[in-house]
Amino acid sequence: MRGLRGLAISVVVVLAYPATAGASGFQDIATQVGVAQSDQSFDTRVFDYNGDGIQDFLYSPQNDTAGRQLWRGNPDGTFTLVTHLRSSLTKDQHACTTADFDHNGLPDIYCVMGAMHSTRTKANPLWLQQADGSWKLNEASGAQDPYGRGYSTTALDANGDGWQDLFVDNDHPRADGMPTPNRLFLNRGTDVHGAWLGFADAGPNSGVEFEQGKRGCDFSTDFNGDGHADIVFCGTVMHFFQNNGDGTFTDVSTQKLGKNGFIATDAKLVDLNGDRLLDLVFMKNGTEGVRLGTTSGAFAPATLTHPMTYGRAVELADLNGDGILDIYALQGNGTPGCTDCPTNYPDAIYLGAISATGTYSSGVAGTFTTTATGSGDTVNAINIKGHNDVIVGNGANLTSGPLQLWAWTP
Repeated sequence: MRGLRGLAISVVVVLAYPATAGASGFQDIATQVGVAQSDQSFDTRVFDYNGDGIQDFLYSPQNDTAGRQLWRGNPDGTFTLVTHLRSSLTKDQHACTTADFDHNGLPDIYCVMGAMHSTRTKANPLWLQQADGSWKLNEASGAQDPYGRGYSTTALDANGDGWQDLFVDNDHPRADGMPTPNRLFLNRGTDVHGAWLGFADAGPNSGVEFEQGKRGCDFSTDFNGDGHADIVFCGTVMHFFQNNGDGTFTDVSTQKLGKNGFIATDAKLVDLNGDRLLDLVFMKNGTEGVRLGTTSGAFAPATLTHPMTYGRAVELADLNGDGILDIYALQGNGTPGCTDCPTNYPDAIYLGAISATGTYSSGVAGTFTTTATGSGDTVNAINIKGHNDVIVGNGANLTSGPLQLWAWTP
């Protein structure tokens, strides 16, 4: 286990932490744990960057000239701002992913940048973590994607060689007509001298590089259980790309979702009811709900739905400590780009329950709603001192809003 490293830019005070499960509500503890701020949020990435067993997070305000914020989790449940990760461009900072790309035993950070509505070329930044805890910026990794309108990204071992590759979800089109397809960048490993070689574009034969991206989810999971990393992303419609085992992919979206496609702004794949089948928990503009997995591999029609005015994102975690997954449904203030929408519609936590027959339901144990200024943007589960809590950003659509951290309280 490595010790805590890095220069602490700010130090937070030890404060009391809310009680454990069996309580009756939620409290925003962002101020108590030292992370409260108001900004144009876009992405939050929870991971343990220093290997101390305590979760940390990377917060990416969209247009903060200081760059992205790396926060270290402390044993007392508070957080310390360790450093800002700043690339050559700081406008239009979008989502990130983490993995040990260069095989030095330390997690690295790769982020995508937008193209300022097709008005520029750019380089997606990669920060390689060094043995002393510092971060080395690399903007020539082979995955800089200069014309891509980058929105989100995920790390995966696409070709099974033991090296983490990258899938990048790019919005489209560009006003100047330059192509901006989704990208698969394959990790080239090291040369004979042990020097890391960076990434290479897999090209259109990969089966995923086409212009279908849009702002929304993307993640990697083995959704068919064959031992290979698959890709799911929320583009113009949801796409399920099944790994062929050699770094190429087959689109099986119709088999999973039906011939008419399925639109979602965010989604998660989890086994809600313990039947060993992955279920699709989704957020659409007007609905949050569940499509249960079936033995055929297809998802059943939507159930357990809740109406949403402007649904944006969804997260799952056991938030009240009863051993059952709960659903956090996040809303914004309107469609992306709506800078004059006055209302950030309330988020909701739907508490899960499982009946004696193994049926999952949500909301039966009560709901919690919150309205914040700005526009709901991101929600991520984070474990603090054994509690599953959620970090919520409220700074979408180029408006500022509070960064909240919700915890179960007495």
